[in-house]
Amino acid sequence: MNRALAEVTRLAAAHEFPPGYGAEKSSSDENIERMQKQMVFMIGLSSVLIYLVLGASFQSILLPVAVLATIPAAILCGIFGLWVLSRDLDVMARLSLVILVGIGVNNAIILIDLIQELRAKGFSRAEAVIRSCSMRFRAVMMTTAIQVLGVLPVAIGNSKIMGIPYASLGITIISGMLLSTLVTLAVIPWL
Repeated sequence: MNRALAEVTRLAAAHEFPPGYGAEKSSSDENIERMQKQMVFMIGLSSVLIYLVLGASFQSILLPVAVLATIPAAILCGIFGLWVLSRDLDVMARLSLVILVGIGVNNAIILIDLIQELRAKGFSRAEAVIRSCSMRFRAVMMTTAIQVLGVLPVAIGNSKIMGIPYASLGITIISGMLLSTLVTLAVIPWL
């Protein structure tokens, strides 16, 4: 939709209209621009709130940063999934990016929580990371599988609300969760 809007705007600006006629942005164009700015704000605010809650829970400044490392990966992969399937970043896809901020961190939280628990019991850092990864692998994979399978009908269906298809919501969440799981299993232990 953004490409079409940009092309129409470009063509209208290049066209010479007869006297008394012209082109101007409609309120829906302004709404789209406003929604894009709000989406960036919502993702940023969500990330800050998650950081604050995790900082208080883990009683650490750095551990929440490790959890938040999964967010950019989830968002980028969500957008990549839309691109691969030639879908636009519509309202539902934008909503799913905000949702990904919340659900993308779940796996990292359960992994880091166990690492912290093992460290408190006296395990070395390396041993706590190795044990927690092997102990939580199944839980991380089950969580991801449930989330992906839960939105799969949305991704492959053709349901609409107010003319907006839900499929982009499902596609974005599925592709975002798959990469954030890989980041959780590969990068979080390293961090």
